[in-house]
Amino acid sequence: MTENKKVISNFFVIEGLDGAGTTTQAKKLATELTDSIFTWEPTNSDFGKMLRQILSQNLPIDKITLAHLFATDRSNHLYNETGILNQCKTHKVFCDRYILSSFAYQSIDVNEEIVLSLNKDFPIPQITFFIDTPVDICMQRIEKRDNREIYEHTELQLKIREKYLKGIEIFKKLGWNINIIDGTKNIDEIFIDICKYL
Repeated sequence: MTENKKVISNFFVIEGLDGAGTTTQAKKLATELTDSIFTWEPTNSDFGKMLRQILSQNLPIDKITLAHLFATDRSNHLYNETGILNQCKTHKVFCDRYILSSFAYQSIDVNEEIVLSLNKDFPIPQITFFIDTPVDICMQRIEKRDNREIYEHTELQLKIREKYLKGIEIFKKLGWNINIIDGTKNIDEIFIDICKYL
């Protein structure tokens, strides 16, 4: 993976396992900080809706095609008229998941180099936060949900956490600003820890 050249100012990404609290924190940041927007991946575009069908086990697809579809959804998310690049000109954008998630989840079944190659030209967030919440806590939260997605099982989540940690090492070497946040704390404490970097 070649080094990404462009860092997007005002673009902040919240990463973590399923049930780690990424959505909660991204929404809270966008709500409580001025001139801020919440967004997420997979998006609510047609590409993102297809991805959610796949993740909900309602649409079978091979894993390499899935990795390409995530990259397509991300490209549209970044570059369309109302996308991240334009939003960041006037607002802070807090995104629930980005490239690090693709590496962690998709490289379970797809060669790491393929996943990295698909995402190599996308720009870098100003700061990425990884909420490191233990798998057992995440699974307790997941078990309260009505439906599980394809990755929401203990054995897979353990593997995904290891991929996250490996991805963090890779992306830091490429110049990413990544901060690991203690996910065992409560919602407000995690919010305060993130805000210290902002």
